[in-house]
This record gives sequence, structure tokens and C-alpha cells, in this order.
Amino acid sequence: MRFYGVFMRFYLLFCYLFVAPSIANSSSCLAFLKNSPSLLKVSEILLGGQILTAPQIEELELRMRPYRDSVSGFLGTDESLIEVLARDDLKVKELGTTHQKIADAIDKILEDGFLFDQGTIIINGIEYEYNINSYRGSQESPFRDGTSSNQEINIRNTSTGVSMRIAGLNIIMIRQYGFYQGLRSPYRVSPEDLVRLLPFILD
Repeated sequence: MRFYGVFMRFYLLFCYLFVAPSIANSSSCLAFLKNSPSLLKVSEILLGGQILTAPQIEELELRMRPYRDSVSGFLGTDESLIEVLARDDLKVKELGTTHQKIADAIDKILEDGFLFDQGTIIINGIEYEYNINSYRGSQESPFRDGTSSNQEINIRNTSTGVSMRIAGLNIIMIRQYGFYQGLRSPYRVSPEDLVRLLPFILD
């Protein structure tokens, strides 16, 4: 665990020194703009097209803790938002895809679900079963961007048996911020698990 923390800090430093200059004006969800004098703590980031300073990041993390904006929370009690974002951003690059393509793949299932709350859809020769649950109350985004969702979608790949529960808000946060929720959140959906569920993401 300690090694992982050290690795992530050096990954953040790498992003700041070598990656940020080339992606700050691109469609990437996450760019690191400024470091503290120690060069090991990011103090300003570009997230979803919005610049967030260290105090704003801290406030956002606080809203994401359990029993704040959500009972279950979007982050664990001691998780770092920056480290979670960086980990998943790195994983998505390793997989050879983008956050937007991952969100689009889930939406492809939802397009069929626009007419039916449950059913099957065949994509690239693979059958997927889905059912969509809608709830009376909506969960607002902790990013305070005006988005919310009251849906939860369950998808099963009938070829592999892999199934996942995906909150509607997750799709929005993945597309806009590359945020899949923290490793200790019960509603987390990891990029690698989503690719296993929906392999056409990589097509």
C-alpha cells in the first residue's frame, strides 16, 4: 500500500512535467497544471474543463466522503481524489481507450433501454441482458455541475457471465471527469471491469 502511494505521487509528478503541457488544451478529463514547491503534491488541476485549486479539491473530497452528499460516499474516508483520478486515467490509457468511449459504450446499451426497462441487445455478436431501475429521488453530482440521475442499470454479458451494476450518475462522471468513484465506494465501476463487461469498447 505504501509502495502504491509513492508510485502515484511520482505518476502525478510525471503528468505535471511531461503530460500536462500536451493535454491541457485537449479533450482529456484531467490535466495537472501546478505543483507545490515540494513537486510531490498537485496544487491545481484542470478537471472537466474547470480549474480547481487545492482548497477546492479539498472541499470536493469532503463532499465525496460517506454521509455527506451521499450516504455511501463517492470516496473512502481516507482516499485521495487526485490519486483515484490518476490511477484510473493511467489504466484507461493502458487499455488503449478513453473515458468518453467507455461512457459511450454504456450509453449504447441505454439507447435500447430508452424504450424498454429490460431486455437484450446484441452488439458485435455478443448478447447483453439489461434491466434499468428508476428511483423516486435523484442523486446529485458531487461536482455540483447541475447533473443528477435516479437510474441504476444492471448489465450482463451472456457470453462471459460478467455482470455489473452501474449507477446512472457514474456514466456522467466518467464522461465528464474520468471519475469511476473511489476504490472503497460500493458504487465504483473500474475501467478494466467495464472493458471485461463490454469488450466492444476497444473496437
